[in-house]
Amino acid sequence: MVGGVQEGVASAQLQEKLAGAQRQLGQLRAQEAGLQQEQRKADTHKKMTEF
Repeated sequence: MVGGVQEGVASAQLQEKLAGAQRQLGQLRAQEAGLQQEQRKADTHKKMTEF
């Protein structure tokens, strides 16, 4: 039974790490989307000022 408890703890820790990694990935994706939006705005502004 002791082995089972240790496996459960290790599994919980892994799940926590995975959840943390997924959170970070979500934040990075959100940042990237925001940067792409800014880039598009800048490009549009550049095109407008070229004329």
